[in-house]
Amino acid sequence: IRIYKKSIVGDKKQISLKPWQIVNQLQEGDILYVDFDTLVMRVSNISTIKDGFIEATIISSGNLGKNKGVVIDPQVETKYSIPNLTKKDIKAIQLGLEENIGYVAASFMRNIEAVREVKKISNYKMKIISKIECKDALKNLDDIISESDYLLIDRGDLSKEIPIEKIPFTQKIILNRANNANKKVFVATNLLESMISNRKPTRAEVHDILNTIVDGAYGLILAAETAIGNHPIGCINMLNKIIRHSNLVINANEIRNKEKEFVQDLEKNNYLLDEGISSSIVKPHGGKLVNRYHEIKIDRNYYNSFKKIQLNANQQLDVEQIAIGTYSPLEGFLVKAELESVLDKMRLPNGVIWPLPILLDVDIDKAENIDEGDTAALLDERNDFVGTIE
Repeated sequence: IRIYKKSIVGDKKQISLKPWQIVNQLQEGDILYVDFDTLVMRVSNISTIKDGFIEATIISSGNLGKNKGVVIDPQVETKYSIPNLTKKDIKAIQLGLEENIGYVAASFMRNIEAVREVKKISNYKMKIISKIECKDALKNLDDIISESDYLLIDRGDLSKEIPIEKIPFTQKIILNRANNANKKVFVATNLLESMISNRKPTRAEVHDILNTIVDGAYGLILAAETAIGNHPIGCINMLNKIIRHSNLVINANEIRNKEKEFVQDLEKNNYLLDEGISSSIVKPHGGKLVNRYHEIKIDRNYYNSFKKIQLNANQQLDVEQIAIGTYSPLEGFLVKAELESVLDKMRLPNGVIWPLPILLDVDIDKAENIDEGDTAALLDERNDFVGTIE
């Protein structure tokens, strides 16, 4: 599928991303999760970017609508640069000023600079509700709290970037920090999702709402429940009923004081930013995660001086897997002693189990032209440089 920078009407062969700047920053091997994993793609070719698009291979197919969120899982750690506000955002704020709107809920506030930019665009006349919905916001949470007037936890978008099982405790930490700074917090996403079609909520939804109130939320946000649901007034009445009940029987401040010790324990263990908790990542095979990826772009004149080895598609995949550590603890293709050990014992010479002979097989004529100690450039099927081998 083609991914265009310019805005187009998409179909099963082409789509576009917004903001367009992100397309320039994608690299081959990056995985794109679209609309809560409805569609999963792997970037396969960026050489066409000069023509305004890149190409991706579908890993998991699905139906894709417009204006859906995209989460990027980069092949290597990457810092993306995209504008905090789109032209549409700026126009919306300007229209709000004209209509004397006093508040703006700013999406994806990643740092204090983003909050300040929204303040400046609003001529410092609007109260800023900073939406916490990405990992960058968690990293810079204290700064965002200090600069914002209110916070809004968007649990839906946040669950695209952190494991969903971390959402409840993450919510507790955000609310605790904000309350300590005397900043009020709204909580959104799936509060009464089942009432989009049903007349009554589930027991789990009622439990979630009560827990959120006890955690210290200032306000609860209904979205799809009232925007497209069949029972919008029923949702509002139900939410008010639950809130009134909680106020009758709960001393929220007393309960929050009892929970402070628990939240402090979470903070002590860096729960908010510890990606190892609930991670599906297992210890690397052999105890070492190999990284052979060269992050600095190599000058063409440098590798043009090397002897060349052209790779087929399978060999190119092997090079990629070695570089990013999938084949850990291998740091390159097997040498003779390693190969013999694998074939005889299904282990590497150091005793680590390894049953797969990962080899770089080349033509005899090509091999005879490369001497021991030489560095050779590895080229893909388009003759683009992908790596070196010694």
